[in-house]
Amino acid sequence: MSTPPPAGARTPTLHSEWLNHRDRLLKPSLNDVEFGAINEVLDHYHPHGPLRTFTTYFRSGLGKPMYVAHGQYFDLDHVMSRLLELPGLSTGFGGQVYGGGKGHDLFGTTASSVGEAVERVLGSLAYLTYMDRILNGSYRTLTGKGIPCLHPEEFPVFAPEQLATDPLYEAWTEDTELGWIAGHRLRSGEEVYVPAQLVMLFYLHGPDEPMIGLAPSGGLASHISRRDALWHGVLELFERDAVNLRWYGGVPLDRVVIDRPLKNRALRRLLETAGEQPGEIGFYLHNLDLHDYPVLTAVERDGWLRRYSYFAGGGVSDDTEEAMLSALTEYSQAERSLRISLATPDWEFTEAFGRQFAIGKDAQAADFTNYIQVIPFYGFEENRDRVSWFYDGGEEIPLSELPRRRAGEAPERRWDALMGLLAERGWDPIAFDFSLPQFRHTSLMKVVMPELSPPYPPQAPGLGNPRYGRVPFEAGRRERPLTFEDLNTNPLPYP
Repeated sequence: MSTPPPAGARTPTLHSEWLNHRDRLLKPSLNDVEFGAINEVLDHYHPHGPLRTFTTYFRSGLGKPMYVAHGQYFDLDHVMSRLLELPGLSTGFGGQVYGGGKGHDLFGTTASSVGEAVERVLGSLAYLTYMDRILNGSYRTLTGKGIPCLHPEEFPVFAPEQLATDPLYEAWTEDTELGWIAGHRLRSGEEVYVPAQLVMLFYLHGPDEPMIGLAPSGGLASHISRRDALWHGVLELFERDAVNLRWYGGVPLDRVVIDRPLKNRALRRLLETAGEQPGEIGFYLHNLDLHDYPVLTAVERDGWLRRYSYFAGGGVSDDTEEAMLSALTEYSQAERSLRISLATPDWEFTEAFGRQFAIGKDAQAADFTNYIQVIPFYGFEENRDRVSWFYDGGEEIPLSELPRRRAGEAPERRWDALMGLLAERGWDPIAFDFSLPQFRHTSLMKVVMPELSPPYPPQAPGLGNPRYGRVPFEAGRRERPLTFEDLNTNPLPYP
């Protein structure tokens, strides 16, 4: 019989490191959690599984030295119709499940690809595990039974002016009959129910349930731990809010001037090689508040092209150089896809890209079906002036004035700083755990922050949050608080 350790003593923990000398997609070494997380996801990668193919391409001669992957997934409508025993089910959602990965090395691209697949594809199956836990009723009815629910006024999605003319969405009131799903406040841990259609990537409405909004992928994040997934989910919502406020508030972006040596080796390498090729990449700052978490966009605009001349990608972090690197790798997805389409018009890839993301140069907001279409839209020669004010009308801000994280700072301190900011503002995000039960390492979390302007597609921007009218004025970028009529409602440039 073994003797238990004395109270307060630390139990020895065995750690191991996995050395890799065969698989070019993985790092030379991975710790236990990294190895377990990537392998349990790759177990779902096979011809008959949910993750069927990830494809990457050599870049064109003008491409940047980054990697991009495109994913092919299972037929969601077919799988759902079989699992729910609803023959011929056609949700229209399956065509919106697309994605891939990007990175400055092959491992980063692989991890990004499988991570996005978990979010978009496996995350859509969360409805199946939650469907028997969805409560139906109105806010008034459920709270009358003692069930804690989010009040409609706490989460204003659409402005009244939008709802007055929108044929699809309806106002959310205390008496609206909805399906509700339980989440937990991130700081207090309190349980709160939220309308499921505002949370779940895939959701089947009840027969008489009105549409009050939708649940885009913003705030949905997978990672090797619950805390890491929550960190990325919250920061992604910071990013979307900052992007929304600048564009819809009519506030031009500030151009970042690199006035000091770069510390991030990967970022430095990418920018050095980018300078050898046609086209200039600029970095632009979005933040009007939340300045400790810089939100940056990497943009290239090629005036010699009549179409596919606009490439952009965004990033956010508590370290500016890390946000720049994230923006640059996101930019590479647009740059690679469009350059391939220009260079190889007869490829199957080009045809597939056109089917999913093509958009006319005269399109209106209602004509868009996904986020990505704004890239080719603003890449038309005729549409350049519609976005030039956004990039050319702001101020210049030195990189040396933007946040830097101390080298080697522990993840716990970064998390504590984020929780401190939320506490200071009185914000308490709502978290939903959509991790698959068979995953031991990989976590999939959805974060909802009613306090921030929500991520919504160009055809249905949610403009009801009071931050649209208040923050540009409080930041000194508009002369007065904005009304709905003051907002710029042109399609939001990606990201």
